[in-house]
Amino acid sequence: MNKAVLDPWVEGHLEYLEKIAKRNHKTITDIRCTLKRITLYMLEKYPTKNLWEIDFKSFLKWIDDERATDRSVKTIAKDLSHIRGFLNYMLRNERCDRNVLDGFYLQDDKETMPDFLELEEVERLISVLSVKKFEDRRNRTMVLLLYGCGLRTNELCSLDVMDIDSEHQELHIRHAKGDLERQLPIAETVWTELLAYLSERNWKKGPLFRTSAKHRRMNPKILGNVVFDFALKAGIEKKVTPKTLRHSFATHLM
Repeated sequence: MNKAVLDPWVEGHLEYLEKIAKRNHKTITDIRCTLKRITLYMLEKYPTKNLWEIDFKSFLKWIDDERATDRSVKTIAKDLSHIRGFLNYMLRNERCDRNVLDGFYLQDDKETMPDFLELEEVERLISVLSVKKFEDRRNRTMVLLLYGCGLRTNELCSLDVMDIDSEHQELHIRHAKGDLERQLPIAETVWTELLAYLSERNWKKGPLFRTSAKHRRMNPKILGNVVFDFALKAGIEKKVTPKTLRHSFATHLM
């Protein structure tokens, strides 16, 4: 690729941001500069690979090199957001099978790192998840999806039974961050648990998870209480929320 010209897929992404996402001109210019800089860096290091084919470790190396030039964590985090957006665009266009930066975020120098559970704590948490009653099975499945797929709270609450792709063993997230869609693979052990839950509810259509009292769609408050109560039962001293499980998923994945 000519170093003065961005890949047509990058240009397509920028056009999408301008005409469909209605981003302002300044934002698009900023994103263009980021993608041009990262493209030139990766071309020098990996001349045979497209930007969407770069692996996670290579992006980590880029971050290290950026920090060596005294660029702030906040600035690099903004660049990562731009790259993550482009990779999501490529994922939706089926040019790659996953966004390697999904769930990975840098914290500002003045911020603390988000809480996450150690593997031993996750094992303790899962060990207290019962399947004696249907409600137990529902709660167990929710926790396993939060941790096993790195779902956001609203993503899990918004899931419908029709969002489960049995053929490809995936979840279809219709409203991810930025109102984007994404496909998430489900690990074999979590998939087995999900099928058991669906079997108990006879694959009834509608919301995947409902509240016990009024049988309405699961909401973030009740989901948070479920996770918090199980963490207490497991003897975990940290304040555990659905977001903690997402951070744990990302940390353990890395």
